[in-house]
Amino acid sequence: HTRCLRTSRGLGDVYKRQDKAWQALAQGLLNYSSPSLDLPSLFQWSLVGGCDKAFSALPDEMKDQVGDWLKPGIPECEALVRKVWMQGQGDNLLAIGLACSVMYHPSLMGQSKSALKFRGNSADKIADEQNLIASRAIFNERYLGGSFADTKALKYFGEQALNFVELALVEQMTKGQQNSRLSQSFGKAEQMLASLDLATLTVLSDILPGGFRLRLDGMTVALEKAVKGQSLKSAKEWLQNLKDHRLARSQSANDQIMRAEMALRLCEWLQSDAGNEVNRDSLLSHYIDHGSFVDWARSKIWQGDVHEGLSHVYQSLSEKVGKRREQQNETFASVLPAIARGDKLTSGLLPVEQMLDQVVAPLAKSHHVLLLVLDGMSQAVYRELTVDLVQQNWIEWQKDTGHVPGLISVLPSITRASRCSLLSGELCDGVAADEKKAFTKHAALKAMASTRFPPKLYHKGDLQQSGSGALSGEVRSVLAGTEHRVAAVVVNAVDDQLSTNAQLSMDWKMDTIALLRQVMEAAREAGRVIIMTSDHGHVLDHDMKSQGKNDGGERFKPFDAGVKAGELLLTGSRVVTDNQQVILPWSEKIRYTSQKMGYHGGGSLQEVMIPLGIYVSGGVEQPPEGWSEVPRYQPEWWRTGVEAAIVDLADRAIEQTSKVEQFITKGKGKKAAAAAEVMDDMFAAPAEVASPLSVGSDSDWKSLLFESPVYVQARSRSGRTSIKDEQLLKLLQLLEVNGSQLMMGALVQSLGIPKLRMRGFLAGAQKLLNVDGYPVLSIDRTSDTVKLNIESLKTQFELAQ
Repeated sequence: HTRCLRTSRGLGDVYKRQDKAWQALAQGLLNYSSPSLDLPSLFQWSLVGGCDKAFSALPDEMKDQVGDWLKPGIPECEALVRKVWMQGQGDNLLAIGLACSVMYHPSLMGQSKSALKFRGNSADKIADEQNLIASRAIFNERYLGGSFADTKALKYFGEQALNFVELALVEQMTKGQQNSRLSQSFGKAEQMLASLDLATLTVLSDILPGGFRLRLDGMTVALEKAVKGQSLKSAKEWLQNLKDHRLARSQSANDQIMRAEMALRLCEWLQSDAGNEVNRDSLLSHYIDHGSFVDWARSKIWQGDVHEGLSHVYQSLSEKVGKRREQQNETFASVLPAIARGDKLTSGLLPVEQMLDQVVAPLAKSHHVLLLVLDGMSQAVYRELTVDLVQQNWIEWQKDTGHVPGLISVLPSITRASRCSLLSGELCDGVAADEKKAFTKHAALKAMASTRFPPKLYHKGDLQQSGSGALSGEVRSVLAGTEHRVAAVVVNAVDDQLSTNAQLSMDWKMDTIALLRQVMEAAREAGRVIIMTSDHGHVLDHDMKSQGKNDGGERFKPFDAGVKAGELLLTGSRVVTDNQQVILPWSEKIRYTSQKMGYHGGGSLQEVMIPLGIYVSGGVEQPPEGWSEVPRYQPEWWRTGVEAAIVDLADRAIEQTSKVEQFITKGKGKKAAAAAEVMDDMFAAPAEVASPLSVGSDSDWKSLLFESPVYVQARSRSGRTSIKDEQLLKLLQLLEVNGSQLMMGALVQSLGIPKLRMRGFLAGAQKLLNVDGYPVLSIDRTSDTVKLNIESLKTQFELAQ
């Protein structure tokens, strides 16, 4: 074979014979079985092991000629791979590649600064330039024989190692098998970097486990500063670095990132106006809009993290946020007497006993309805569930006027009082049988139903099919059918979970609550409007102190038991006890029973404030008159990863908006029609369309757009479209003031369009703006970003430049 390589004369024959000869040699002497020669195949071969032993056994003449085999397949780094083999490091080929991906990371290339930083984290020094140069030299001496200086090849080699690992990990996930040699290569690469005194550089790697650990360290330091009230910029950058790491796709790491993001959100809240002291009048609405998200985040960081530093930060943050919540609950104590008396509240919240008359019955006049009661569901649990509702194709409706943001529990906030009042439509105390009887006979609901198919209420014992965990056939038939106009289902999953003393951290999703998804899918079949609510909320046991047992319940006691610190004596018609008096703790730190996961019955915001949401299937075309679709609500401080700081157009564009909207709403009349006719006549001179605006600067291009004959024609040819000119104007303004691009989540919140509808809305906008296929408005599916090319827009619509 060697002689064949030397003596072949015809060029075509040379290449063919070389390829066949080396393939035979590689398979016979090196155990290299891949039919092709490329870096991925060499990396895979190195993972098998025994490469160095096989290469060292080759005749010296073959070792000298091995470059002839490598060069056609890997011309960019043939010399590099050959030197690795000559140094007896063939088994570590992938590990060396991964080390190169760090030492020659793009962020380190071409640097001339004495302190090298990690990406956007300007305060985080990771290496000294002189040390880096010295360490690279040691690496060259140790693994490449000290005579290799092709930086471009080293950088390329590292990039190819990363690409190989990405594909290998995908294959590993697909097959469900762990590749131990791949993990060993990760460890070897980290050991190499540590031996070169470059361990801190591992933070640059999106692959190496050590990179993720160092990013957790960075997140810890940044959050410590944020908890103390310092800038959040570094913490946000570290959060993104964590999300960029390959380990973020694993469940355990994903949970860590989720907790870090929740902690960052809490820091954002503490530093925002929403986290400042709240007055009595705005307290209830503030809790719905902000406090519910705060309690959701609190529940996620409470149990700490496997990373010790983060765990300490979460403890400090929990204490700080807990004190703020305690202050707000103390303020809420001054509202409790009015709630006990039944006074009308300015927040628009509805007493739970008025729910059937004020919400369910009116909706049942025009729709089939399912009242879905998740016993014990707090505002925080509801906020978490809404994430899943959107993903499961449910859209929220709200009334254009008189929207009810939530309900108020009776006192004490216990099931037999508050749930019975909810399902009876009057203040009362009872059990499931009492609720079922009262619900069926409720006057307003009976008026919506026929005698043959009265309102139906199903409790926990009714839902499960005998001998199975599935939804009962009878319940499914009623919910999926249209005979019963009004149906109600009580799901006890939340309350049941709270009654355990297990140290669990629950993720509240549709599939983690038994039968919930099956109930909702059955209701979807009948096109039912789902009214999702609860009977009361709950508090979790976060360092609660037992005050001893009494004749009351978990979080209430008799009126004559004596009022202590953190408690309040309440009297009124909405106190459902024998004498309409009760002592409740407003503090979340008090309990009167043995330890459990959570409790209810007290007078905290978390227990008394009841969530309420009205949902329909995403397949429903349009809401009825007087109702509107709304996106899933999130406060601005919550959107840490979705461009939270959206520019407020009210201050920056209000004058221009009013002018253009005035032009739009008055209609384009005869002038618009004339413009359209001109566009239809391809040989006519363009008609001069007078503008109601005095356009004197380039900043008025949006008003010029709606006057443009090209736009008028595009509008006339678009036929029926779901997008109005007013909506298009706001979209253009949002994109303009945010650098011509904005993430989808930010647009959903700013435009007030549900996420399920946003794709259709943008398609309508593209139909109007992307004339002749020009990408004036585009959507980057990878980053979920909407982009506007203003210059192309001006050109396409012939606007003044």
